[in-house]
Amino acid sequence: MGNVTWDMPEQDELNAGGNYLDVEGRHLLQITHIDEQPVNRDKAPIDGLKVDFAGAAGPHAGKKVDILFRAPKLNGKDGGKWARNKRAAFAIATGLIDESKLGQQVTIDVQAAINRLVVVDLEFGEPNENNKRFLDLKFANIYHVDDPKVADFMKAYPSIVGMLPKEHRRDPASFKTAAPNGNGSSAPAPQSQPAADDDLGDL
Repeated sequence: MGNVTWDMPEQDELNAGGNYLDVEGRHLLQITHIDEQPVNRDKAPIDGLKVDFAGAAGPHAGKKVDILFRAPKLNGKDGGKWARNKRAAFAIATGLIDESKLGQQVTIDVQAAINRLVVVDLEFGEPNENNKRFLDLKFANIYHVDDPKVADFMKAYPSIVGMLPKEHRRDPASFKTAAPNGNGSSAPAPQSQPAADDDLGDL
């Protein structure tokens, strides 16, 4: 008597729970890890880039959230435009490229984005098969901290921004402007958000 047999959780399941961000809206986040070869719970590869973020300040400091930036599917309904827009927004927000590279093919070191700060709009996605909803990027709304579109939001964090290395900053006047499209992004507004192939909860 006294011996029991238990099925133990995976490490990521053990660490899940109260340390995950669960509030929609605009957040100042720090990139903590980038997985260039993500897999789902069945260990099947996912074609994309999984980026781990943590709240950088305020009541959600340290809270975690994961966002998957999928590789564009040329045979998709939109020809991969949705995924390309999100990846481009990520690259600009992290300072890996600027708008002058739009429309070109670029080679970037995505790992260089680790520890950088970005402003991200988050919203809950559709429920998965287990009726769970997870935060995801709203449209392509991820911004560089010096982007004029988030200037009012960033007024709450002057000391944090002041400590950023010079190479992580941009002159606000250097950002390209475009007519607003109603979703908080200067990119063309999609007609609808494509359904995800793999829910982030499977990562």
